[in-house]
Amino acid sequence: MGTSSGAAGAAVATVPVEQLRAAPRDAVPQPGVARSYSLLAVDLGGTVSLHPEVDLWPPSRSDQLFVAAPQRDAPCHPGTSAAECGAVVIGGAAHVPLVIATGPGNSTAGTHSHELWTVAPVLSNGWVLLGEHGKVLRLAPQRMVSYGPASSDSESSERSEPGGSGVVFEVAGAVGEQVSMDCVEVVASVHEEAQVLGIWIRSTVTVGATGTVSGVCGSISQATASA
Repeated sequence: MGTSSGAAGAAVATVPVEQLRAAPRDAVPQPGVARSYSLLAVDLGGTVSLHPEVDLWPPSRSDQLFVAAPQRDAPCHPGTSAAECGAVVIGGAAHVPLVIATGPGNSTAGTHSHELWTVAPVLSNGWVLLGEHGKVLRLAPQRMVSYGPASSDSESSERSEPGGSGVVFEVAGAVGEQVSMDCVEVVASVHEEAQVLGIWIRSTVTVGATGTVSGVCGSISQATASA
């Protein structure tokens, strides 16, 4: 992984987007590379338990912790509990599954029942970048340049104390375009079975003349207070 300099001068490990794109089925993921996923469930007609350590491709570490957040008609507002927005912690050493349920759909009427989820990895400092607000693919490779934990010890497998720096990210876009990124903190040790999600945070940045912009999603002071 590469490194860049954060606002406070701390070394920040980032994940190049080329390593986040789906690999060929015969490829072996690089160790330690955290990936995000988009899940679309259609016409299940019941409940399905998805186990991230075996059901996601490309695979991540068997003990990788994720936060899964559903796409909803009503967006989640900054300052709201992430759990109230439907976000859940899955995977990890306890191998907690994501439980998805939809109706059966109606082929005669041409209607379908579906759910769309974003599944994003918990970074080494306990923060999760859930991606761009208002987008179907919240962490699309066309938008994301890189992201990583805004922490000086980001290469460590141990996470920082709750309330740490957050997530540093770089996105691409049109000059002058505003991009809003959402994040949340898992307020517990990643080695514990019980996980508690913090509040939903949104950070808005404006793309500069180079076509890219960097930002930090973390404390409320670093994020916009509006939806």
